[in-house]
Amino acid sequence: MTENRPERWSQHVTRWSQRVTDTSNALDLERGVFTHEDPRQIALSLKHSAEQSRRRKANPFRSAMSMLTFYINRAGRHLPELQRARLEAAKDELRALYGKPVRLPRWEHFPHEADVGVGATLAHAFEQAATAMTAAITDPATVKPEAVIWISCDAPDAELLLVDWLNALIYEMATRSMLFCRFDVQLQGHHLTAQVWGETIEVARHHPATEVKGATCTELKVARQTDGSWLAQCVVDV
Repeated sequence: MTENRPERWSQHVTRWSQRVTDTSNALDLERGVFTHEDPRQIALSLKHSAEQSRRRKANPFRSAMSMLTFYINRAGRHLPELQRARLEAAKDELRALYGKPVRLPRWEHFPHEADVGVGATLAHAFEQAATAMTAAITDPATVKPEAVIWISCDAPDAELLLVDWLNALIYEMATRSMLFCRFDVQLQGHHLTAQVWGETIEVARHHPATEVKGATCTELKVARQTDGSWLAQCVVDV
């Protein structure tokens, strides 16, 4: 019988995480700190615990980061992917709180095929979200920048502009049978222009894993983060 396994895993993680919170010798942790949905809230709680602790053996930043990393590693495959992504994001929030370098730019895939772009500017975040979408199809490193096209779109706000931008790319991929690997986005308010480079898809070389049908408003978020970087994310339909 396997149908109850996810539930058993969830119960296991809940019990285990509470033991970590209750019995940690390094920090007095807030109850349920690792279950928060906001990465910044997780980071702030760990920072407070580290700075208040009299038992820690390292500086507050290293103590807080060590506890967070320990939790992620020990939870292993039992940790839900969405919460793992939040905890990984909390690492950057911790770095920002202590004035440490943040890993930028980057892209990620969240559960349900959500594309996430992070960049020093909003335009960079849009570029990284586009790279994440390409990565859902194939390895962007296998795509050659042999041809360039222009894309232009407008929207009433930044979040809808992200959706329009990704859908414009999807349209060009579908009508031109192309994949894109390089993006140069320019923003003026909520007007976007971009040059995108790519090549005609070759199934034998690119090994496409899926076909992206469209960007949606699910998990849609465009926001400036506490470290000054920009986050751009939404779910794409495949």
